[in-house]
Amino acid sequence: MIRLPGFSPQFDSIQQFILTLTHVVWEQKDIGQLADFYSNPVVFMTPEKQLSDLSQFMRLTLEAMHSFPQRSVLTEDILCSHSQELEHYAAQRTVACIQHQGEGFFGPPTGKTVWVRTGPTGFALTARCVRNGCCRTGRRLPRRSAWTCGNSPMGWRKRAVN
Repeated sequence: MIRLPGFSPQFDSIQQFILTLTHVVWEQKDIGQLADFYSNPVVFMTPEKQLSDLSQFMRLTLEAMHSFPQRSVLTEDILCSHSQELEHYAAQRTVACIQHQGEGFFGPPTGKTVWVRTGPTGFALTARCVRNGCCRTGRRLPRRSAWTCGNSPMGWRKRAVN
C-alpha cells in the first residue's frame, strides 16, 4: 500500500487525511488534535475572518462547536491534486445539519435546526495543512434562514420565518 510521503503512516491518500480530520474535529470534537493536522502559523480564511495563528483557529473552532453543539457532517466530495513537490491541494464539499444552541459569532441562540453546505479548501505540505479556507451557505443562516431540516439533505423545505 502506498503511503503519503511525509504524512503519518495511517494515511493512504489526501482524501483519507481530510476525512479523518473532519471526523476527529467535528464528530469526535477533539479540538486538541487540530495541532496534529494544521501547521502554526496556519492561514485560515472565511468571508468574515482571516486568521494566521493556530490558537486563534482553535478558538474559532471551539466557538463554532459551542454555537452548534448538535451537528452531523456528511462529506459529499473531495477533489484533490498535488504537485511534483508533494504539495497537496484539496476542496471538500460537505453538508451538515446543525442546531443553533449557543451564543457566538452568529449571535444569541435561536434553537433553529438548519442544513448548511460548506466548501472547505486546503493546501497541505509535509503532513500539515498550511492554508485553509471555508465558505458556507449564508453568514447569518441560523438567524435569518428560511430553510429548515427535512429528513435528509435532499428534504429541504422552505418555511416562512416570523
